[in-house]
Amino acid sequence: MFWLYISVLLAICLVLSILYFLNYRKYITELVQRMKFINSNPTVMRLDRTANYKEIDDLMVEVNNFLDKHDNISKTAKQREETLKEAITDLSHDIRTPLTSLDGYFQLLVDSKSEEESKSYQEIINNKIKSLKDMLEEMFTYMKLQNDIYDIETSTIDFGKVIYDTTLSFYDDFTKANLEPEIDFTEEVIKIKGSERDIRRVIQNILKNTLVHSKSNVYLSLEKQGDTAVFICSNDIKEADDIDVDRLFTRFYKADAARTSISSGLGLPIAKRLVEKMEGKIEARIENRRFIIEIRMPIETNIV
Repeated sequence: MFWLYISVLLAICLVLSILYFLNYRKYITELVQRMKFINSNPTVMRLDRTANYKEIDDLMVEVNNFLDKHDNISKTAKQREETLKEAITDLSHDIRTPLTSLDGYFQLLVDSKSEEESKSYQEIINNKIKSLKDMLEEMFTYMKLQNDIYDIETSTIDFGKVIYDTTLSFYDDFTKANLEPEIDFTEEVIKIKGSERDIRRVIQNILKNTLVHSKSNVYLSLEKQGDTAVFICSNDIKEADDIDVDRLFTRFYKADAARTSISSGLGLPIAKRLVEKMEGKIEARIENRRFIIEIRMPIETNIV
């Protein structure tokens, strides 16, 4: 009798094990079919957690997380592709226009009748070639700065002196533009940890932007606020609605919708990347029809 009881119990366990196995296999088969469908079709379908097996439920959670991540990556890649297409179109226009202009001036140079006229066309051509070289250099710099492992060699520098010298180098440019900046630079020596060359590049890009878009009343200031050096460049603007502050530091963005100037649209994005790589912050805003760019750099206090 005892052995009969054991045999019946074993038979029941065997049947239950077979049923459990068959049911488990059924869930796995359904799961595979769903995965095949999701893998073969553009769908937002996800795996339903309907199994009564914890390990299968856990697997489906991880698969769904993977699918969500894959979709996000795909969306980001698509957005970047669209942005790149738009950028290439804009870039092609920006390069084609001055090249077409150069072709015209070369023809005028060939047909010029006097030495004075010839020199005038030569100067125009040289200026346009320089502008194109500057544009290509900015593109190269921007692409280099997109690499997160690219580092800037820094040292302790006189922040105020670099800004003053760079601003002074734009004296003739401001004069030609009939602009006379109001300058308010502190006489305190402000030391920061940065790259003199790159700080100069940042200020140059900001001042170039000011020369293009300023209407009047350019104001430049440098002051010390606690342990932070603050540089501000502000000016009256022609049309506040023409500037999208949120896109200002975006590559290839130009407030000049008509693209009347030769520019890569990378000056301010480069300035932003350089400032951030030197542990600083840069922001832009519009207040009372004045366009303001502000740079904040941490002051170097541990100077031996």
